[in-house]
Amino acid sequence: MDNGKTMEPEELWEHLLSEKTALILRAWQTINSEERAAVKLHLQAMSRETDWHPSQRRAAGAALQCIEELEEK
Repeated sequence: MDNGKTMEPEELWEHLLSEKTALILRAWQTINSEERAAVKLHLQAMSRETDWHPSQRRAAGAALQCIEELEEK
């Protein structure tokens, strides 16, 4: 659900890949459902594909875990 606040793409990804729950959730709340679907697919790819640096893969996995926990509520 878009809460009316926006972030520049660079800031959005910085937050999503921060490995900090509060920043991940803040970024997630600024994007709409279509954007969330696209971001989630990209994070899934990042967490699995070996082309990404290990720290990027770990950060993507952390973001996915945080998002999945939020969606379970």
